[in-house]
Amino acid sequence: QISNAKDNKANIIYGEKELYYMQTIESKNYVAYFYITPRLDSKDAIDINGGRGTNSMQKLDSIRLFNKKDMSHSIKTVHFNYSYDLCQGVKNNSASGGKLTLLDVSFSYEGSFKGEFSPYVFTYQNTANYAEKSFDRWGYYKNDANTVAGDPPLNGTINLPGVKLTRSEFPYVDQEDVNRNSNSSQWALTQIDLPSGGKIQVNYEADDYAYVQNKEAMQMCPVIRLSLNDISAVQGFNGIGSSAEKEKLVFKKINGTQVVDYVTNNETIYFKFLIDIRASHYEYVPGYAKVKDSGDIDANYAWVTLEEQNISDKSNVKLNPIATAGIQFGRLYMPRIVFADLPPAPDDGGLDIINQILGSSILLGILMEAGGPNRHLYKDNNVANKAVMNHSWI
Repeated sequence: QISNAKDNKANIIYGEKELYYMQTIESKNYVAYFYITPRLDSKDAIDINGGRGTNSMQKLDSIRLFNKKDMSHSIKTVHFNYSYDLCQGVKNNSASGGKLTLLDVSFSYEGSFKGEFSPYVFTYQNTANYAEKSFDRWGYYKNDANTVAGDPPLNGTINLPGVKLTRSEFPYVDQEDVNRNSNSSQWALTQIDLPSGGKIQVNYEADDYAYVQNKEAMQMCPVIRLSLNDISAVQGFNGIGSSAEKEKLVFKKINGTQVVDYVTNNETIYFKFLIDIRASHYEYVPGYAKVKDSGDIDANYAWVTLEEQNISDKSNVKLNPIATAGIQFGRLYMPRIVFADLPPAPDDGGLDIINQILGSSILLGILMEAGGPNRHLYKDNNVANKAVMNHSWI
């Protein structure tokens, strides 16, 4: 739970390995020697508790080929020249630099070093420094400085500014990102200059796909309004009953597309909403809902209405399915927030929450509520009745 500091969890991966490096390759007439030195990056961990150690992997500096009949000098040498330019700020570099970067490869023959003046030169895309967790769910670099771009005007009003989201909040690929192809080539080889004067250029394109098995691939679209006229950052779901039928969720689409490219009526869609479970305790609530109606607004926006759900098994009163999911989420995972007037003190062993729930005015209201607890929680105690825009998707 993101609203409960006592619920924070993490995991680590720790392992040990042995590294073997080639020293010589020998044939009938020749022998090649490999010369290596320690790298400044690629340091090991001190132990399972972390920390940068002193041991590192090795880098290959040169390969020298000898004729077995005369071992006094090499007949050919391959030279590798490096820097630490790529991915500046990586944490396992002892000199606070970047990752090992191969700059060029050259050859020398016996006593002649002319080949060193005509090397193979390598160029890389290197427009970003190291940024922890700045990658999408496919493993490509992803600049999260402005994960959700600011919204263009809708109905003549200015919408929400861009927001920065963590990768756990928005692990999806930004479909509108004009730098997506550039991001897929970050720190990758883009050009080789040949000794002859020629060039080999390498272009990258972000991968895409249209189907997952027999299902069309879908896109998570940011929701910017819960009704056409509300432009606030935190918006409330419409009330219980018939008013929920008028609720239109406005979402942002790729310019020039139509709502039928995203969703059709009676289709079940996935949502992930940042909901105020109660008293400013915000949590991401996932779920599924059926589309009741949909339509285009302009080139940038479309809307959907969702089929309402019974607020409880004991009542025919309808409510937005996202709000219903938020109530159920709170009851299952955050009972001390939902059922208690105040959150219990930390590290209480659970005794305090029992006392609070038993003496809670909310519990008394639920006992008097004929339509079940959900109606009372939503209507009278503001459980799951607000969501944060541009932090919610369908």
